[in-house]
Amino acid sequence: MNRFSRVFITLLVLACANLGALPVMGQDQAVSNDQIVALNAKLAKASESKSSARKKLALRRVIREIETLLNENATSPSRFEILHVLFRSQQMLVSLDDSAANRKSFLATCATLATAPNEYAALRLDADILLTQAKSARKGADSHARSDALRPLVKRYQDTEVEARVIRIAMIMALEFGNTKLVNDLRKIVAERFPGDMGLINFQREKLAGQVFGAPFIGTFEDSKGKTVRFPMDFLGTTTAIYFWSKEDSMEDFKVLAEDWKKAQVELNMPGRYQLVSMNMDDLPDAGESIVRELGLDWPVLKMPKGKDNPIYQTYVNRSLPTMTVLTPPVMLRCISRPEEGRVRVMSAGSNQCSLGNGRKLATPANSSRFSLASSW
Repeated sequence: MNRFSRVFITLLVLACANLGALPVMGQDQAVSNDQIVALNAKLAKASESKSSARKKLALRRVIREIETLLNENATSPSRFEILHVLFRSQQMLVSLDDSAANRKSFLATCATLATAPNEYAALRLDADILLTQAKSARKGADSHARSDALRPLVKRYQDTEVEARVIRIAMIMALEFGNTKLVNDLRKIVAERFPGDMGLINFQREKLAGQVFGAPFIGTFEDSKGKTVRFPMDFLGTTTAIYFWSKEDSMEDFKVLAEDWKKAQVELNMPGRYQLVSMNMDDLPDAGESIVRELGLDWPVLKMPKGKDNPIYQTYVNRSLPTMTVLTPPVMLRCISRPEEGRVRVMSAGSNQCSLGNGRKLATPANSSRFSLASSW
């Protein structure tokens, strides 16, 4: 092999080795995060312009720059991030200049952004909602039809990072438009897909204005020996009441409750039908077991970490102490969005009830296929 052949082969090998580092023809490279940050910074600066005219001028400059970058990266994996900045820019411009041309461009961007895959669900959501409402408005849909138009969106966003947010938006619109059927359907979805989501439980309590809804009591606690006890797994199949108390302001009530409970055990054949659980709110080392045993009670004793500041307490109970929350199979709470102070309210479906004094009641289902739901709210 002569010298020329050796040099040629060497150059060929080097060229082949570098092929992998070259961009594929026709495929744009991903836009860097720095570029997206820079676009957002320019958009923020444009929105700070003093006069409306200057703000519109600055927004149009930003929009032209974004559109240029978008054209250069038409097939880039990150084009949807660019589209989202364009969406927000045009949204600001339309709020200042609601011309037909601006609206048309804005809706076109919405339509493109709405095609983004699920990994960009958070970026496309607002565009999706706007398109849905715009389509309903063009059809002359009434308020119920406009809120019902969100049903496909709720389904589309299942198993995405914004599924709970879509449910919230749909429920707010349904409540505003008086679409009771949609509200009830969304409540069922929450019960099935987000049964223990504290954010959605609190959201429903805030928005449902006195309506009653069921929520499973979910939480993990420790007993006096450090053993972990879980709701609902460890309490399925038995009507259970949790008594929340503290040494500071609950002892007189606790003594009365203890005597009532011991009498009811005998008079109403309580063992096996009802169960009371002590939940101490003081972070006592023994979870208040010594106090409970001194009162002659054999209840399981648990402690609520951080007391009233615990998010579980704030979500499911949120009452002054002492208070009792009654759970029934399958460990569901009767959640009332506007609690009445000082009352334990019981809603029963084919149930037998027993009183424990001071208005406290327990209920057990007479028919295992129907449940009574009770709460101290």
